[in-house]
Amino acid sequence: MKKIIDKLIKFWWIFPVVSIFCSIVATLETIFKFGDIIFAIAFFLSSFCILVQFVIFILTLLKKKWKTAIGVFIGGFINAACFCAWLFFTFIILLFAAENDPFGKEHPIPVGLEFNKPLANEYIDFEKHEEATIDSLNSDTWLQIWDGSQGGIYEYDFYHPQLANGTIYLRCYEAGENIALSDKEIKNRSEVAVNGHNHFGKLADKQEFTIYEGDWGDYYAVRVEVWHYDNATGKERKLMQKIYRMEGWMR
Repeated sequence: MKKIIDKLIKFWWIFPVVSIFCSIVATLETIFKFGDIIFAIAFFLSSFCILVQFVIFILTLLKKKWKTAIGVFIGGFINAACFCAWLFFTFIILLFAAENDPFGKEHPIPVGLEFNKPLANEYIDFEKHEEATIDSLNSDTWLQIWDGSQGGIYEYDFYHPQLANGTIYLRCYEAGENIALSDKEIKNRSEVAVNGHNHFGKLADKQEFTIYEGDWGDYYAVRVEVWHYDNATGKERKLMQKIYRMEGWMR
């Protein structure tokens, strides 16, 4: 343990350098939209380095390494300033520079169209939680869409009788004009492997996916299709579809 502490104190400068670099990367991601994974990694590393720097600062004080403690404090201050500047910059971008997506307003739900509403997820809203109704003889109950953590983010459950080994996934379309929605993103995020499924049962359990078209509160009709890819034949087929009232995720 002593060797680890000595190494941390000796190479304390690595952490502010890494954290400041991550703050810069996160800022660039906010502007250029490299991808959510890059943003998440940069945010995690920057936060972790700030925490480690605080620990190192306490250790240097306990060991009475005053000059090193001053360096750690200054590095940590600059690091924290960069981190806060990035958070402030991100807030300003989201507040003033975000462009509204009029997709929902431009595609109102057709008059007379029957649709379902996503169920309230107990993990998101306990008071409004709804129970899913599953009937193996009624295919209309096999697909259940749940509200996710934010508007436009959803989860789905899917039940089905016997299926060949492969994958299931979703495809979504605006129901009025048959416009494909977030095609690649939804397919990739909604994929679930099917292995040895030889009886009626659940295949997807709260699998998350996101619809990007539209803004919060601008609801439109979405045809959600469940597809199956057969590993043995290389063929895909649609298993079922349901129409839901949904909204897009604002980013």
